[in-house]
Amino acid sequence: VEAIRGIRTSVVFEAKHSNKNIIIITGPTAGIGKTFTSVNLAASLAQAGKKVLLMDMDLKRGTVHKHFVLDKHFNIGHYIKDECDYTELPVDSGIPHLDIVISGNPSSGSSEFLLSDKFQFLMEYYSEHYDYVVVDTPPILAISDALVISQREAQIYLVKKHAVNTISELKQCLSRLSHVGSRCDGVLVNVVKESSSYSDYYYYYSYQYGAETVKS
Repeated sequence: VEAIRGIRTSVVFEAKHSNKNIIIITGPTAGIGKTFTSVNLAASLAQAGKKVLLMDMDLKRGTVHKHFVLDKHFNIGHYIKDECDYTELPVDSGIPHLDIVISGNPSSGSSEFLLSDKFQFLMEYYSEHYDYVVVDTPPILAISDALVISQREAQIYLVKKHAVNTISELKQCLSRLSHVGSRCDGVLVNVVKESSSYSDYYYYYSYQYGAETVKS
């Protein structure tokens, strides 16, 4: 919890100085905690009283919907097929101030959609109508979608799973982002264990607050 609050503080601070209220969460590979980070960061911002939209833009294997109990809703797949309006996409998450847009895992046309004016309009509209837009994207090294999404004014954070993702993979991600004119605002190291030693670029800390121990 404290680690997520730390990320929230960085996001809010950066937004105040750069006016970038779109937060893109990505990473090198699947199964490293990108969606976990996106969901909890969005919830933390909402709990701070901000109006937040969480967008599942992993159009191949989106799983944000599994973290919530949602009523019947439209999704990006419907929007691509012109079966709903952009105002009908956000659904109430059950958490105050937090709405969600579900990917729907469209079977075709997703890559072309991300390059379209229709998607550009969607992001601009939501950016104007929410305090923060948190975007969960697919892995950079697996598919180009995250790179396409990153080509807008946004904060970009890479999730790296401790003892899984390598420095080489992170360098590849940074290189690919650079090639499309985007920059990484930070690396979020996930699943760091107490027994981990100081190495690479990450660190471990632990401190006592009353009877509670917080580790990150």
